Amino acid sequence: MKQENRNQRTIKWPILSLVGTLVAYAVGGCGPSREERLLQHKLDYTRNILKTIQAGIEVYRQNRGVYPDSLDNNVLRRLLPPSYRGELKDIFSPTEAPFVYDGRTSYSVGPNMIDDGGQPYDSETKSGDILPSRWKTE
Repeated sequence: MKQENRNQRTIKWPILSLVGTLVAYAVGGCGPSREERLLQHKLDYTRNILKTIQAGIEVYRQNRGVYPDSLDNNVLRRLLPPSYRGELKDIFSPTEAPFVYDGRTSYSVGPNMIDDGGQPYDSETKSGDILPSRWKTE
């Protein structure tokens, strides 16, 4: 009987250790903080919107031979999904301004809330602008 008790204890400790680790992670003791997860969500959300807008810009260019003059262009708006046809506000802008459009691509001012002229975002310094995901700005 003593042998059975030892085996049960041997099995319980790894399980308890795993449960403790999971609880610590869920509470926030491990992994990214709530603020880091929220920032990552905002970055992903913004990049997806920008990628959709950029696709609309490229379709416009292919159809018309020129880039749209602004993001407020009615023809460009009709190329976007209905949920994107309202005001295209930058969630990182302190004034909720629209996304920046440089005549070829649109971008967000990013978490530092400063227009860095389309410089790609650097996650270590948290500076730079948010460009469409996997989009080359040549």
